[in-house]
Amino acid sequence: MLFPIAHPRKKNDYALNIQAYDRDFFKSNDIIGEGKVDLKHAIEDSILTKRPISLNKNYFNKILKV
Repeated sequence: MLFPIAHPRKKNDYALNIQAYDRDFFKSNDIIGEGKVDLKHAIEDSILTKRPISLNKNYFNKILKV
């Protein structure tokens, strides 16, 4: 998935929020999980190198995991 991101942001919030819902036919869908990934360092890397960043497991383990 590709997401356009404006830089710099006014709120300085570079988080990707992900929510997963179950699919119910006869009642409302319920949230079954959610997560938040801080993308500030990845976006700064992308801007400094002027290259797109692919957020895969290796990039996360090397750079983002603190």
